[in-house]
Amino acid sequence: MPSIKRLPLVVTAAVVVCYLLLIAVDLIHGPLRPGRWIADDYDVTIYFERAQFLPLRAMPYRDSFSEYPPLATLAFTVPMLLAPAARTDVNIYRLIWTTLMGVCLVVLISLVARYRVARGLGPWPALILLTPSPLYFSLMRFDVICALVTCLSLASFARRQYGQAYLLLSLATFLKWYPAVLFPVYVAYHLWANHQRRDIRWALVYVTATAAIIVTSITAFTWNGMLVPYRFHAARGSQYFNPYWILETRRSWPPATWRIIEFLFLALQFSIVPVLLLRRIRSMTEVFQYGLFAIYSFVTFSRIDSPQWLLWYLPPALMIARQPATLGAFGALGFVNYLVFPVAYDAFKGEGLTFSSIVFFKDVILLVAFILLLRERDPLQAGETTWRRL
Repeated sequence: MPSIKRLPLVVTAAVVVCYLLLIAVDLIHGPLRPGRWIADDYDVTIYFERAQFLPLRAMPYRDSFSEYPPLATLAFTVPMLLAPAARTDVNIYRLIWTTLMGVCLVVLISLVARYRVARGLGPWPALILLTPSPLYFSLMRFDVICALVTCLSLASFARRQYGQAYLLLSLATFLKWYPAVLFPVYVAYHLWANHQRRDIRWALVYVTATAAIIVTSITAFTWNGMLVPYRFHAARGSQYFNPYWILETRRSWPPATWRIIEFLFLALQFSIVPVLLLRRIRSMTEVFQYGLFAIYSFVTFSRIDSPQWLLWYLPPALMIARQPATLGAFGALGFVNYLVFPVAYDAFKGEGLTFSSIVFFKDVILLVAFILLLRERDPLQAGETTWRRL
């Protein structure tokens, strides 16, 4: 009989294995039901295509297109390295990829649960990551990899292993770009917590690692090749349904006015920087809270909106959330976000008042969850305690 501390991991493994079996049946015998309620092969098929540079012995970005950061593009080749058949058979590739993402989810939930126990909190809220939406997107996309590396960085930072935390944050930045917004939060803590300004030297780890990845990318892919994913996303238009899209589609703006609006949205995406100039971060709990505020701002004021971005903020939020109302709000997101996609998106083709209303309802729950999280106070003053190793 597993101990109470290990039960969340046992439950996680059981749920993930059952879901993987459903996906395997879906692949072998065809969809168990119409639509994408169980599996969505669209993105994984793109990963398969982006990884074709490996069997073709081509150079990514330079010889073949990829809109993803370099570490993500390289990660897409792992199923092909594990099984040569995955180089030509997309179904084998999908099954291996989904299994790997399932392993990442199990590790992520274990990390969140153990971190909570180390803080004197119960491990069970980590299982919110098994609610429909985070479970679905963890196995159907690759965001769970970046979520895991980002949470490892935050956990290392909380243990005062700053060099490791900054290095992991740099690696996460080249899986998905959003972890970069945590960098000023880390720096702000070193500037103000206990006035230990000498700790700012650890920021050089992030700067050095980031520069090394960029230089290596330029060397391997050429300057133009390195810029391919950045140029691709810079040229993307708005995506239904978010604040940027509402402003863009509801009226015709004079070009000068629209340029101001675009600049304003870009500034709001990185609004954590001016906030940190006004608010001093003094505890480890505030590192998490303001880091999550940085991610929330980055997501909310983006030109596009993807439902899998739930995995950007939910795992780190569950590492520190303690109040029932906060946990309830984040738990509700795990269901409502699934209602947004794939249920409502496929039912209404991502258009119309009904779909917009469901997305707006999700956004309201998200806003409430973040307000509740930012209002929480850690009675243990996490930044001043001695942490047990996770």
